[in-house]
Amino acid sequence: MGRSFNASQPIGRYLRAAGLSVNQLYHLTGISYRTLSNYLAGRTAILPRHIQILCDALDCLPSDLLHGQVVGDVVCEQKNDYTPLYG
Repeated sequence: MGRSFNASQPIGRYLRAAGLSVNQLYHLTGISYRTLSNYLAGRTAILPRHIQILCDALDCLPSDLLHGQVVGDVVCEQKNDYTPLYG
């Protein structure tokens, strides 16, 4: 069995729901283990170029992963709710 991971971030909850390990997600997406670990710990916001890759692997929507995160000039507060930061 693989190491446990932080499921307090949305990405962790979807990873757990998919029954995948971080290593399996790395192999599915090509996103480095370190980057995935940073996303899971909430140390780093998910990069825009990784959002759709992760959503495809975890069978979710971008808003599911980005709750509360700043992406470009918007912050995603709730599923399908993008609030402009400037405006």
